[in-house]
Amino acid sequence: MSYRKNCLCCGREIEGQISKVFCRDACRKRYKRRGGIIPIEGISAEELNTIKKTTDEKDTQEVDKNNTPKKNNSLEHYFYKKVMDVGASILETQLKEGIKGKNNPAVNTPLIVQRGNNAESNSTPCNFSPEMKEFLGKISYPFKILVWGLPGEGKSTFSMKLSDEIAKEYGSLYIMAEENLNSDTFQDKKQRTLTPERMRKVDFVNRLPVSEQEWKGLILEEKDKSKVKYSTLFYDSVTKMDITPFYIDQAAGLYKMNYFKNLLSHVFVTHAHKDGSMYRGDGSWAHEVDVVIRCKQGVAYTEKNRFGLVGKKFKIY
Repeated sequence: MSYRKNCLCCGREIEGQISKVFCRDACRKRYKRRGGIIPIEGISAEELNTIKKTTDEKDTQEVDKNNTPKKNNSLEHYFYKKVMDVGASILETQLKEGIKGKNNPAVNTPLIVQRGNNAESNSTPCNFSPEMKEFLGKISYPFKILVWGLPGEGKSTFSMKLSDEIAKEYGSLYIMAEENLNSDTFQDKKQRTLTPERMRKVDFVNRLPVSEQEWKGLILEEKDKSKVKYSTLFYDSVTKMDITPFYIDQAAGLYKMNYFKNLLSHVFVTHAHKDGSMYRGDGSWAHEVDVVIRCKQGVAYTEKNRFGLVGKKFKIY
């Protein structure tokens, strides 16, 4: 039930429960400061105006608050704080998982300390022709090479010439996704780049293997599954196969083939943009390989080389 009465402090008419005796909190505080002995008639006009002014300001503030949505009430503040806490927790978990991830070399590789005068090496020098050695420098197995250029500039021809160099000692597997293996152009390219006595050491396959069984069936010896047939794999082209610079590490982990990245060398062939200014695909290719070779108008140029100098030229045809 609602009761009408006058405020004990200012005399303003109020409506509410029977226990309500002040119109505003300012009146209650004023009344309390006076020891509860301020009758309505005992308040001077100046004091009454002050009390009314205070209560009117509170009325205005209350209206403004009702008309303007609160930006940060306690519930919203709690909600946003929770969201931030959860987001920070997720980010921290992702960072920790990244550090502990299966493909993280910092975790999977044992910590090794080597003295500065230690000359031991796990690499094997490549027995290439003088022209190829001059071009690539002191290259050794295992290596990673990126070959790029516009169509018809000599990418595949150079790669086959490199496979011919490797075939002096070791076998190579050439994954040809760009051309039909039975086409006249492909057969002609083989005849022009591979010497007859080395052809038997270079095998060709028409697509990228897509399973552990296919990969191991291709690169492992039939009689001894602990040995690999090849020293180098060629991918022509990674644009067609749609693989990333991290494919080698991913495939090694997925198909349980540590030798895939630790023993085998890899040569990636990729397309160039239409203007020929840069290779297509992930920009991380240049960081993940040892050598970057650009083919232009039948000439190969080293743009990056961890084994030798950049700017070296090799005539393809």
